[in-house]
Amino acid sequence: MNNYRSKIIFYISIVCVLASVTVCVGLLKIIEKKSTHIATLTTDLRSENGREQRLRSMRALLADTAGDRAAIENYLVGSEATADFVTTLEQYAALGGLDVETNLVDIDNANQKENSSFELLKISMKTEGSWVNNMLFLARLETLPYKIDFTRVLIEKVSAIDPNKQGSNSKTVTQVSWRQNVDMVVLKKK
Repeated sequence: MNNYRSKIIFYISIVCVLASVTVCVGLLKIIEKKSTHIATLTTDLRSENGREQRLRSMRALLADTAGDRAAIENYLVGSEATADFVTTLEQYAALGGLDVETNLVDIDNANQKENSSFELLKISMKTEGSWVNNMLFLARLETLPYKIDFTRVLIEKVSAIDPNKQGSNSKTVTQVSWRQNVDMVVLKKK
């Protein structure tokens, strides 16, 4: 009987060991799944934390550069301000005692990048007046707070003849004026 009892205890022990091993394997599988899920959540949290830190950094950068960006914006002609800008140029010329004529206002599409938010505004003007006034007008254009590139400046002497002094064969020049053709390109917002 002792032998029978030993066998039962042995079989019960084997069943308990197998059950324990099965439970341990099942628990290890559950722990592995939970560990994988926790690792995924940790990675997502770190990624989100990094994104939020970059976002805070970008906000700080935007706040730090607000003044500089505003200054740069002033170097560009506004998207709806082309007519105002040309009028301002004509007023500068007129205030300087020059006769002014705007020959061309156009958008330069040849040198345009496809996704650019800027475009080049081509302007061609003709002024006439004294040498000093023409030079002052150019100087004013250069000091305007816009990104202006001169593509061509042509200055020529124009002499006016006094028609009242007739009688002699030689024509008398009474007034010397200068004609100036200015072609420029200005950076403009689309």
